[in-house]
Amino acid sequence: MCKGGKSGFFPSKTTVQIINGLPKHQDLTVHCKDKHHDLGEHTLKFGETYEFKFKPPPMINVTLYFCSFWWPSISYARYFDIYKQERDQCSVCTWKVVEYGPCLFGVCYPWNPPPQPHPMTLAFSNDVTSNNTHVVTGSHA
Repeated sequence: MCKGGKSGFFPSKTTVQIINGLPKHQDLTVHCKDKHHDLGEHTLKFGETYEFKFKPPPMINVTLYFCSFWWPSISYARYFDIYKQERDQCSVCTWKVVEYGPCLFGVCYPWNPPPQPHPMTLAFSNDVTSNNTHVVTGSHA
């Protein structure tokens, strides 16, 4: 559900609302942030809403808030860009989170792909057959 549009030259505050619409009345844990602000982790009961407000900059579409979502029946977190200024032209953006993705104004979006580790990140694994530890690095092109 998207209420209102940006009016005038300078946009007013934007409100993002996230509603837990998961089946079986599961709790939804949400953790949102942008480049400069970590909004913390919030757990919503079925039907509850979490919201945050901010003022996007005028004239340039650079604001991005992204969230991780987790609930008991999944084995890994889901991710979604909950507010993209270039996409979301609303003053109150109300998202309903369901299993297959968040829905805004009757349109449901797929989850973002899971984040991939940086190719130069070192990972350590234990080789149980030889009891040796190996350093694994990203491929070098």
